[in-house]
Amino acid sequence: MVEGLVSYTPVKRGGCPFYGFHLNPDFKVFTWSGGNQCALIHTSFHPCDVELQGQVPNWRVCPYSTDPLTERLLERFRVEEFRFFPRGDSHIGVFTFERGISFEEWMARFGLV
Repeated sequence: MVEGLVSYTPVKRGGCPFYGFHLNPDFKVFTWSGGNQCALIHTSFHPCDVELQGQVPNWRVCPYSTDPLTERLLERFRVEEFRFFPRGDSHIGVFTFERGISFEEWMARFGLV
């Protein structure tokens, strides 16, 4: 292993880029919560609505994916350069743009850019 890199087990997130994340809008970061949290509901812990219906999480069938308010949020995340931290490495208290994954890159991994 390369020094400085952290080994982790990939998490099966289905087809949703927001599944299992917590959004901290003050720091402009999405951090891995380790559960079934929907990051788009950032005022409280909210489980994935799709999963609650007995389906595999999938952005294309999520009710938030067609909500006009969500579109405005996604544009804000792009413009303000929000970042994803899928390994939870932002929890050490150092939020820098040299770390994490850009919003656009993360969305591209799900075919959503």
